[in-house]
Amino acid sequence: MTTLTLTYCSRCDVFDRHMTDDCTRLALHWSADLAGLMANNGVHSRLQLAHRLEPLGVARSTVYRGLDDEWRGTPSLILIAAMCRAFGVAPGDVVVAR
Repeated sequence: MTTLTLTYCSRCDVFDRHMTDDCTRLALHWSADLAGLMANNGVHSRLQLAHRLEPLGVARSTVYRGLDDEWRGTPSLILIAAMCRAFGVAPGDVVVAR
């Protein structure tokens, strides 16, 4: 499984803005509850998710690159933001950092 690694500055509470030795390296992974979130919102496939996110300007290829058929894959910031907006959830409901 591939992951998205971002630099997080706990002093400033931002990602990818500071590149100092004091910043912690975190990797984002799709939440274990992602399948449940999708099912609760009537989304049962990547194609359905792509159709749901299309009005938000997310290309189908972005969905297919970020998720496989079992709701695993590499989170992208565009996909995370669109899913949060579409489903009215916080980023912590979609991805976890570890």
